[in-house]
Amino acid sequence: MKIFKNILFNILVILMSAVILFVGFILISGAKGYAVISHSMEPIFSKGDVIFSKDIAFEDLKAGDVVTFSHGEDSKLTTHRIEEIDKEKRQFLTKGDSNKTLDPEWVAADNVKGIFWFSIPFAGYMSFALYGKDILIVLAVTAVVLVLYRIAYSNKRKNNGGESDEKC
Repeated sequence: MKIFKNILFNILVILMSAVILFVGFILISGAKGYAVISHSMEPIFSKGDVIFSKDIAFEDLKAGDVVTFSHGEDSKLTTHRIEEIDKEKRQFLTKGDSNKTLDPEWVAADNVKGIFWFSIPFAGYMSFALYGKDILIVLAVTAVVLVLYRIAYSNKRKNNGGESDEKC
């Protein structure tokens, strides 16, 4: 049983470390993640995926780019492909890859949130389940607690001559 606990603990530490490294990478890169809530961009990404977008200047955008932008009175976010750009008016038209028609409104340059960088399939379902909770903080705190526990447990074993206080 003790070996099983150690293996499980080590797996959890490795997973939490990977999450912390990934979150650090995302923070350093400046990318923003969004859960996909529709099928409009299939087959590139699907409902339940998480997509990551990086900042881009309007001048660098071109037809064919997949961008995340806000629109409407409630600033709803959408990620679609640019079909047409009006550089003079600083706006563009978009369309979801699986949609038959263009989106009905021009998107202003100021509404661009970023250009599609990469996606993680199915990761958005966790986001849906935890909507409104700050899961990254929970994961980071859990990882720190696990590491501190492991350090304390190792020190306790050293002080006891390599043996733990646990009874088998």
